[in-house]
Amino acid sequence: IATGIGAVVVALRLMVAYWDDIVKITKKYMGQTDDLNDKFEEGQKILEAQKKTTERKIRLMEAEGATAEEIHKVKLQMIDAEINQSKIAIQRAEAQKKTDIEAAKRNQLILETILAWMFGPLDMLLKAYNKIASMFKLSQVPTLSETVAKEVFNIEKTAGKADEAIKEANDNLKALQDERKILTATFNKQKLADEKSDRDNANSRKEALLAIERELFDKRFELRKDSE
Repeated sequence: IATGIGAVVVALRLMVAYWDDIVKITKKYMGQTDDLNDKFEEGQKILEAQKKTTERKIRLMEAEGATAEEIHKVKLQMIDAEINQSKIAIQRAEAQKKTDIEAAKRNQLILETILAWMFGPLDMLLKAYNKIASMFKLSQVPTLSETVAKEVFNIEKTAGKADEAIKEANDNLKALQDERKILTATFNKQKLADEKSDRDNANSRKEALLAIERELFDKRFELRKDSE
């Protein structure tokens, strides 16, 4: 019993001693994404301000009689800024995944080393069993310290959570790209409709002028006929 208690005490001391290392490693790999995080946050602030400015600008342009093409260009500039910001969000999510996985791997290794002091006797029994199992081609059993460490710092769960964030960022980018396509297609469709309307109006005016000319010609002809 005394030996068991001593092992626990040693393990706890090791956990306390290594805990700062765990935190430092986590912070170290998190620091690799700091630049992207700062870039994204700064870009987000600029984007929000740009949205408000653009909304006012469009209203002013409409009031001043700006052309549809001029207004369309301003709208495209706004959505392009959102697309660029969305691309940075994807980069940030991908970098965060790498950071989280690397941190989980190292934290898992440190915790497994610490727990090996606590579960030493059991781990030794499991390792002995695994040696025998390998001789008879039986399935092996992971050590208790390995099992606990992998559960606490689960790499698969970490990667899965990161993949969700990446997917969300990619979905947002696609939505913005689709929105841009719709905006452009709607503008081009309206432009073609306006051009057709202008041609039709021009043809109508031309036909009206021709009709007036014919009417004047007929009247001149009648007047000339009467004078004869």
